[in-house]
Amino acid sequence: MRALLTSFTSLVTSITLATGLWSGLWSGEATTPTPTPPPTTQTPDQLASGWAQALKRNQLSAGFDLFTPADQASLANLWRRQMARPDAYADVQLDTLLRLAQNAAAADQLLAMSQPYLAQIDLPKVTKGIGDIAGFLCTAADNQPAGATGGLDYAGLGDWLKDLAAWLPGAGLTDQVKAKAAAGHLVRAITASGLKSAAEVRAMPLSELITRLDPALPALKDALLVYDVQVDALLGSFSAKLADAGPEHATVTLGFTSLSKPRTVHLKLVQKNGEWQLAPGNDNPLTGLSQLVMMALLMQGMGGEPAQPPTKVTPVAPEDDGAL
Repeated sequence: MRALLTSFTSLVTSITLATGLWSGLWSGEATTPTPTPPPTTQTPDQLASGWAQALKRNQLSAGFDLFTPADQASLANLWRRQMARPDAYADVQLDTLLRLAQNAAAADQLLAMSQPYLAQIDLPKVTKGIGDIAGFLCTAADNQPAGATGGLDYAGLGDWLKDLAAWLPGAGLTDQVKAKAAAGHLVRAITASGLKSAAEVRAMPLSELITRLDPALPALKDALLVYDVQVDALLGSFSAKLADAGPEHATVTLGFTSLSKPRTVHLKLVQKNGEWQLAPGNDNPLTGLSQLVMMALLMQGMGGEPAQPPTKVTPVAPEDDGAL
C-alpha cells in the first residue's frame, strides 16, 4: 500500500501545488465532513479523499495517519536514511532561511532576495509558451483512442493550460506589493513551524516534523491567496470515485474545480504484492508527462534560448539582538 500512497501523495500534492501556484479564482468549495477515524482497510478513493480533507483542515499529520503503521514505519526509515546523508549546501540554504525568519525585517529581506528571480519573469513570453503547449496538447488529443482513460488526458490538460494562459497576465506575479505580502506569510509559516536549524530538522523523526508543519499550512495558503489562489476551495471541491474495481486492477476518477471549471483526472491502478500502484506504460499519466518534458527540452535545444540562472544573491545575515 505504501507505493500507492506515495503515488497518491505525489499526485495530490502536484495537483494542489501546481494548480495552486499558477491558477486562481477557485470555485465550488464544499463543506468538509467531520473527520472520523480511518477504517482499517481503505480503498484508493478513500485514501485520496482523506488526504484532500486533511490538507483542507491544515492537518498534514492526519494525512500521514492514513498510512498503515507498517507504511509509516517504512517512510520513517526512509526519512532517517535520507537525513543521514550529508548535504552541506542544502543545510546552509535551510539555515539561512530559518535564521532569516527570526528577524524583524524578515519579509523585506526575503523580498530583496527574490528580486533577481522576479526580474526574470517575462509574462508575455511565458503566456505565449503556455498557449503554444496548450495548442500542441489539443492536437495530440486527436491521436488518443476514443474513450481512453488512465493515461495523460491531453485534451483536459490543454484546456486547463488555455485557461491558465488567460489568467496569468492579471495575476500580479511580478507585483512588488503582492510579493512583499506573500513574503510576510512565508515568514509567518516558518515561524509557526518553530524550526530553527537544519541540524534540528535532520535529527527530527518524520512524524514530529509533519506535526510541526501543521501550524505552517494556514500561512502558506495565505501566501497563495495573495494571488487569489484559493487552495481550500480547490481541496473542498475534490472528489474521488472508484470504478471498474477488481482483484488486481481499478480505476479512480479524481474531480476538482480549478480556474472556475470542473476538471477530471482518471487513474488506472494495478495491485502488485498487495499494494495498489499506478498502472505502467501508456496507462500511467506520468509517462505522457515525461514525454512532453523530453519534447520541450528537445525543442529548446533546437532553437530556444536556455534560461539564464538568476544573479547570485548574498543572503542577508540575521540581526544581532545582543543575546548571548
